[in-house]
Amino acid sequence: MPNETRVGEHLLTTLPNTPRASGSRLMSGLTVANGSNIVAEWQPEGWATVVNISTEMPNGQVANSIGAIDINAGGDLLFQFANGVNSLAVRRGGKFYQVHNFYRPTPQGDFLLRMNSMDLRDDGTVYFLAVTQDDEVVLYEARPLF
Repeated sequence: MPNETRVGEHLLTTLPNTPRASGSRLMSGLTVANGSNIVAEWQPEGWATVVNISTEMPNGQVANSIGAIDINAGGDLLFQFANGVNSLAVRRGGKFYQVHNFYRPTPQGDFLLRMNSMDLRDDGTVYFLAVTQDDEVVLYEARPLF
């Protein structure tokens, strides 16, 4: 319940993201009392933090503003976060991997202004629709290197 439920040391205020379920897993983005977002997974004991506001990302920033999430049957997590730099990252096996930094061009030279949707497949492949600086909607594919 908002303003009553605690997830670790955080007081939950709202649910900004629709919870995502895959296989036997359920995860959700949660807004906590300081206005930041975390990602938590429902477990038999209650919510457990998966991405905290102090979790360091591959780009050296912390993920304190999580905008969207997706999960696969293996429990891998794809999420969009911002802390000065809008990025996509994957958490797999407890380790974080950068998918794309929106302040850098794609290999084709496009700058991505907005992401419309994203999908994380069971093999780790990421698909996302994004709008480029030329106002084109492009489907991108990112294959895992792990």
